[in-house]
Amino acid sequence: TPAGAAIFNTGDTSRRYVGPSTPTREMGFSNTITFLKRFSIYALLDYKAGGFLFNQQERSRCQAANDNCERVNNPRARFPQTAADSVLFKELAVYRNTSGISPEWIQSSDFVKLRELSLTMDIPERLVARAGASSARLTLSGRNLKVWSKYEGVDPEVNSYGGRNFVRVDAYAAPMMQRLTAALTLGF
Repeated sequence: TPAGAAIFNTGDTSRRYVGPSTPTREMGFSNTITFLKRFSIYALLDYKAGGFLFNQQERSRCQAANDNCERVNNPRARFPQTAADSVLFKELAVYRNTSGISPEWIQSSDFVKLRELSLTMDIPERLVARAGASSARLTLSGRNLKVWSKYEGVDPEVNSYGGRNFVRVDAYAAPMMQRLTAALTLGF
């Protein structure tokens, strides 16, 4: 389709290899920038690509019994008015099909993630001396702050089957949690 969705005949039972379940490419980029002598910003970007993930969560939501996803609740698909809408209507049968696993639900798990971002301030010595310390730093940081991905699920890094990487499934697995922390480090 123009949207990039696959169209399969109802009852299509052919099996075909879509791609590996683990990423074939990984890269990380981190940097620390210091400014105004007392402040520093640290960032870590993580990139993983080339892998695929079975989106069981979205499949379950779209099936006829649940009928609870954007794809099957598109009025253009349910009540076609144009030729393009008729294509959406045919796709609707695939999305709502409860038999077998359509490659439609095996999705690219490529992503770029802002894994960590932190701001650190060195506290002036004259203020630190009042506490009897020789140095102090205050750090505010966040982890898993943003994901850029075309994956339709919550997080393309999840795996409901734990460490079994020969098959990766998003079956209502909890995504990596965002975490915000503050730390005060004193030197004596």
